[in-house]
Amino acid sequence: MIYSYEIEKQVLAALLQKPSVFVNYLNVLSEKDFYDKNSLLHKTLFLILKKSLEKNETIDEIIIVQRIKDLGIKFEEDISVLDYVRSLSMRKINSDSNIESSIKELKKLSVRREISNTGKKI
Repeated sequence: MIYSYEIEKQVLAALLQKPSVFVNYLNVLSEKDFYDKNSLLHKTLFLILKKSLEKNETIDEIIIVQRIKDLGIKFEEDISVLDYVRSLSMRKINSDSNIESSIKELKKLSVRREISNTGKKI
């Protein structure tokens, strides 16, 4: 498989904890960079966070979770979205350069996945 849930979690954690750093990467990342074979959780979380940043809103985990619930999306894992977002908020984020490295790695995986999917169609 061409994805890493750990890298996705790291990027989302950085977005939750250091939103000011992410403003520089909003035009680079998209929801397509998050793998969704079994779950839409990371894509949905990214989209909500991205929209909040674009509107210059404060990132608050309770509001983010409520927005996910308002969408009426049920996740297969039957997880507590609040607990999941809180766990991301507590992940260790070392530095801005580590954030950039995680974003680049996520993009690489996304591009490789897209190439692989295109090759399968041919």
